[in-house]
Amino acid sequence: MMDAIAVVPYDCFPNGWGEYLQPVQESNLLRGIEIATDAQMHNELRIKILWRLVLHHVIKNWRSKHRIPGPRKLVKTTKPLGDLATSYFDLCIQCHAFLPVGIYQNAGHWFAAIMNEFQINDFDGMPNYQSKTLALSRDRKAYEEFYEGLNPIDSKLSPHLYRLIECSLKLLDEGRCDRFDKLYWQPFLKAYRQWNTAKQLSEWTTVFEYIGKLYCREGRGKGKYLLMP
Repeated sequence: MMDAIAVVPYDCFPNGWGEYLQPVQESNLLRGIEIATDAQMHNELRIKILWRLVLHHVIKNWRSKHRIPGPRKLVKTTKPLGDLATSYFDLCIQCHAFLPVGIYQNAGHWFAAIMNEFQINDFDGMPNYQSKTLALSRDRKAYEEFYEGLNPIDSKLSPHLYRLIECSLKLLDEGRCDRFDKLYWQPFLKAYRQWNTAKQLSEWTTVFEYIGKLYCREGRGKGKYLLMP
């Protein structure tokens, strides 16, 4: 499958951002994690495929002629997550100028740090993350807080995303620009809502480890099946 999902070419990333974004699609930033079981090895592969596709969707949203490789159903299924990632990137671009100098080299550096957080948290959460219903409930609550101008992100688990939301809310609170709300914050809320809706479909599963093997749980039911023996 990885061979079918080619990496995004380096020159597709503008403004020298490829230096930071190239490792995201390779999942090189997971190298510091010990892979102790077959389930973890398979889950690492799943994460690589997923985030490589996500970056393709980001480029597609910027360059309409870009072709996303891979099975069409998989490309279609991952589009809502790609749209959400694009909205995060757009917020990084708009917010970067308001950060103290030196935290991130550029918006691409910030976005890459956020994507790495998603990868690490996805991998680390696999052993006990069994309930899709709980995950959907958590994400609905997060959307409600975003909508109310609050930041539901855990600053310890996801400090880079937390900083992005804090900066965005500060710009909104200060009323710096209605354009920011209309062109960037509202599209983010829409993408987050659509991603939550997409995750209710059976194509999106909860993946977890059980006795050293990788299982997934579809829909809202309690059944599980072996994903990779």
